[in-house]
Amino acid sequence: MTDMSIEEFNTQIYSCKKCRLWQGAKHGVPGEGPLAAKVMFVGQNPGADEDELGRPFVGRSGKYLTKTLGEYGIKREDVFITNIVKHISPENRKPFDDEIRTCLPYLIAQ
Repeated sequence: MTDMSIEEFNTQIYSCKKCRLWQGAKHGVPGEGPLAAKVMFVGQNPGADEDELGRPFVGRSGKYLTKTLGEYGIKREDVFITNIVKHISPENRKPFDDEIRTCLPYLIAQ
């Protein structure tokens, strides 16, 4: 993490306009979980449910992830969950390389 607080960092993601994806999104979706987690799950990009709620992995993929973690005795609260790209993409398409490059500093900082 950088010198800023997690709240400041998340605010940057919520309001990010560094690439074109913000135009079709309600807001950016930061990661969540303990910053010192030993395990990090990284998804492709937020979906509609994540865009609506501003939280990662709360839709169908999130339910599947939470269920699968539980099957291995891992609590969702014990892992850090985020996405490579911080905004929903049109029709939930795979992010373009330039969108990934734009968001990569956020992922590295997380």
